Amino acid sequence: MILHLIFLLTYLVLGNTIPPTAMLSIAIAESLLAIFLKVRRGDNYLVPYVVAIALLITNNYGNILLITRLNDSSDIMYTFTVAEYIPEAVVIWCSGCSIFFFGYLFFEKKNVPPVDIIVSQEQARSLFFTMLVVVVFSQTIFSSISFLGSLSKLIGLLASIGVLFFAKLWASEDSKKYRNYAFILWAIQTYNALFHSYLRFETVTPSVIMAIGYFAGKRKIKYLMSYRIIPLVVILGLFINIFAQLATYRSNFASGIEEIYFGSIDDESSLDAYATNVERGGMFDRASTLGQITAVIKLVKDNGFYDGRASAPLFQALIPRFLWPDKPKIAIGQWFAVETGTAFIQEGRTTANNSINMTIPGELYLDFGWIGIFIGCFLFGGFIVLMWNSAQFYVSDYNITGAIWGGFLLYSSISGISGDLQIMITMLSYYLIFFTLKKII
Repeated sequence: MILHLIFLLTYLVLGNTIPPTAMLSIAIAESLLAIFLKVRRGDNYLVPYVVAIALLITNNYGNILLITRLNDSSDIMYTFTVAEYIPEAVVIWCSGCSIFFFGYLFFEKKNVPPVDIIVSQEQARSLFFTMLVVVVFSQTIFSSISFLGSLSKLIGLLASIGVLFFAKLWASEDSKKYRNYAFILWAIQTYNALFHSYLRFETVTPSVIMAIGYFAGKRKIKYLMSYRIIPLVVILGLFINIFAQLATYRSNFASGIEEIYFGSIDDESSLDAYATNVERGGMFDRASTLGQITAVIKLVKDNGFYDGRASAPLFQALIPRFLWPDKPKIAIGQWFAVETGTAFIQEGRTTANNSINMTIPGELYLDFGWIGIFIGCFLFGGFIVLMWNSAQFYVSDYNITGAIWGGFLLYSSISGISGDLQIMITMLSYYLIFFTLKKII
């Protein structure tokens, strides 16, 4: 906790006196040091705290790229970024991250009722075939149970986390049977993602989940530092390398759509310039967070703090969909995109053509200013660790709810606090489902 407190004071004191890129470099140093201090404490190092901090390095590298490219007039990747607010946005982002991690460590030893359900070896085998059916018929299943809201998402999650569950068993017991189960589910999930999630991170998600399960099963950090990490590094390396080329074709298509609606692409040279910029930034374009926060600051400058209006729709999400079948979809990202003028809603439709995450520090600042960041990020960090402790992820390798719930929390930690507060409602819904299941069983 002291580490994050020291860095927090550094951001607040030096925020307006040193270059933003230097501030982000300090934030990267904070991440590296925090990971080192955490993993040296021993086993069970794979927790949301470490995952979130590790991916924060990617966010901040993307932020540095954003700053270096802002003077390029041909770059239209960041149309909502307001350059003059970059220094203030860096302070908000870096401070919010430190407060989040401080809150996580502050509540690290606290607990809520656990939701662990331990299955037998025979039940694990039955679960594999159930998960296999869900994976193979995922599209049909999802379309028929969408009215169940969070429960339908949980059924979809079951198929993905099956990879983690059996990879964890494979690693801990050195079992070829569980290894085969994990690879079968992984192969089908990857195949589905290639055809339904073109150019999105979902194409490598099964590989990431497999790695999480395997190294969680091994538990000791030495295995992560061995040759066993090479397959994941190769897969992620290939994804990063081909991302830019694939993004060029996708971006040209998107530019054509933009021309139809806005007339903003004048000629082929504009398309070429756009493609060049996409290639230059690659997937790190999507990792940056400062653009959203500068847009938040502009809204505050123009309209004042929103006093909770931005996050108000989250209260609707607390009502189960089976009690309110016509409940409107909670899409804070779409609202923010429309509010900043970077998206529109076509006549006769209820959804916008774009969605932009505010980031959690950005959303809290938009609603309540610095008080919101200090209180909200601190409590959000505590909320995450309480949910993680409820999973009892390392209590037993046959803890099926722990694998599903803990795996979801680990995967969600990849985005850290770069998403929005809507994730809290999703997590609370899942926790209540698992809590109810445990009481019934």
